[in-house]
Amino acid sequence: MIPSVVASILPTQTASLRRHVRLNIQMVFQDPNASLNPRMTLADLVAEPLIINKLLPKAEIPPRVAQLLEQVGLSPRYMDRYPHALSGGQRQRVVIARALAMNPKLVVADEPVSALDVSIQAQTLNLLKDLQVKHNLTYLFIAHDLSVVNYFTDETVVMYLGRVVETGNTRTMFKAPLHPYTAALLNSVPRLGHGKATEKRAPKGEVPSAVNPPAGCHFHPRCPYAQPICSSEVPPLRTISAGRQARCHFAGELPLVAAPGQSAI
Repeated sequence: MIPSVVASILPTQTASLRRHVRLNIQMVFQDPNASLNPRMTLADLVAEPLIINKLLPKAEIPPRVAQLLEQVGLSPRYMDRYPHALSGGQRQRVVIARALAMNPKLVVADEPVSALDVSIQAQTLNLLKDLQVKHNLTYLFIAHDLSVVNYFTDETVVMYLGRVVETGNTRTMFKAPLHPYTAALLNSVPRLGHGKATEKRAPKGEVPSAVNPPAGCHFHPRCPYAQPICSSEVPPLRTISAGRQARCHFAGELPLVAAPGQSAI
């Protein structure tokens, strides 16, 4: 999905590439405190991309800002406030409103809820889902929290030391991983109640240096299924089944399972 969206965004004329990217790809950063200028009001923060890209006449910008704030659940009465007067969840809503200002096709969300309280995380995720339906958005959602990934995403890409090791439907992957690292991640999640006595199969050893990763498969020093070929040859990212890819010499042959209750993380 992501490659097709990006392909539709990028124009054929090189001269207009930068403008098209700015208009169609926006970013929601991890820490709203760091991504909002404390000296600018909410009205100025949300209006800034509209002004820079000259998308609206000056008289039409305040109504557009008010509309954007309402879409993320903030009252237009907040337009004259500064970021420090808002809660963390409200500040992140301002960041989302600013990202939506130019009607992008793709929004890159980098850990958008990790800096928020747990009670606010669910509200923010639900808001992002609602906006996705309303604006026909595609999200590239970056996260380390598997419960968030399982709840929010349709397709998941798992990476290890900068290399993609598995891709596929999120729910299918969480129930039946194809790569040992994916299985280790899923089985390392603490659980209460059902399945808590299940033996944990977290990766053993230390994470190698990303600057000088191991030869062959990057995961082989920590993999319980490693064979001599794993340390000498880089496994290709192979299609194992419809919509499922894995970078493992033995993908589809290993007895990999997620712990009981994994699909309900």
